[in-house]
Amino acid sequence: MSRLADLIEEQREAIAQRFAERVRATHAATSLGRETAIDTLRELLDELCTHLRSSERHETRAQGSAAAEHGEQRYEIGYEVGAVIREYNLVLELVYDVVAETGAEVTLDEHRVLSRALLRGIAQAATSYANKRDEELRARTAEHIGFLAHELRNPLGSALLAVSLLRDRGVLENSRPATALTRSLTRLSTLIDDALVSVRLQHVTSVRLDTIDVGALLRDLLSEAAADADAKDVRVHLEGSGHCVGDARALRSAVSNLVRNAVKFTPEGKDVVVRVKQADSRLFVEVEDSCGGIPAEAVHKLFDPFVQVGADRTGFGLGLAIAKQAAEAHGGEIRVHDLPGKGCVFVIDLPERPPGAGGSSTAKS
Repeated sequence: MSRLADLIEEQREAIAQRFAERVRATHAATSLGRETAIDTLRELLDELCTHLRSSERHETRAQGSAAAEHGEQRYEIGYEVGAVIREYNLVLELVYDVVAETGAEVTLDEHRVLSRALLRGIAQAATSYANKRDEELRARTAEHIGFLAHELRNPLGSALLAVSLLRDRGVLENSRPATALTRSLTRLSTLIDDALVSVRLQHVTSVRLDTIDVGALLRDLLSEAAADADAKDVRVHLEGSGHCVGDARALRSAVSNLVRNAVKFTPEGKDVVVRVKQADSRLFVEVEDSCGGIPAEAVHKLFDPFVQVGADRTGFGLGLAIAKQAAEAHGGEIRVHDLPGKGCVFVIDLPERPPGAGGSSTAKS
């Protein structure tokens, strides 16, 4: 039986009240109420007693739930992380104050267990604090990007519609500058859609599920890519068809990025082939280009955001990262196969129905 554990248990409320007074006296916590200041301390003291009484010291590694709650709470009320850590030093001081006042004897072993438990508590509280802070920062960033993308999308859509109307009425000639204008506006629209898809995939718990006619979706997508392909005299072929349950916008964004990359890195006069296959309750979308192959040292970083491994550095290097996010959000994956001297094949491998998906709505393309 641990005498230090008995002492902490007996003096639990006294330690808690002293803690509240000391914490409220600091600059970081002047606005704290007494109960708010000590609401997690009692649980922490109970955990310390449990660890001190444990006959097997490795059991102390289970400590941390009270510390994690403490770290999150302190972040929410505006603490700096340094103030969170200082509170653990205060707990240690108060425990030894009680030891000195009562004249209790503390063994070296008990001191070691107490110190280790408090150090683990500091690590857990700081980690929990940092996770909560990072989660909020990511949410704020996503909200800002999403708002900006939506605000850009509306005037850009109006510009595309205006160009289309001018063409139909013969006001805008079907010239090279007019074609370049249309391509640029379409490209901007795609980039904004990609940004919206990326934000949604990173910051929601599930994708929006519909039954997707993948063949129809790809035919529509390839018609949009025709201008870029024609400009380079690159032939784009579609083979196969299939259906799956998933988020049509996310899947479209993923394949669109692969096709754009394939056209971008395929030399003039060569071919890009998009294939759809279904087997063993899985859907496979393959995009094969004629880029000449991928250097072995570049394969491992292809899907990292803002990474560009080719000579053409136009764009932001987000396309493959977005495709990876979309595949993983559906419970699938994306991989690449090198065809040395010829090109490469990017494969989106998805379950026909994502894990946990129930019924779905009408087919979407």
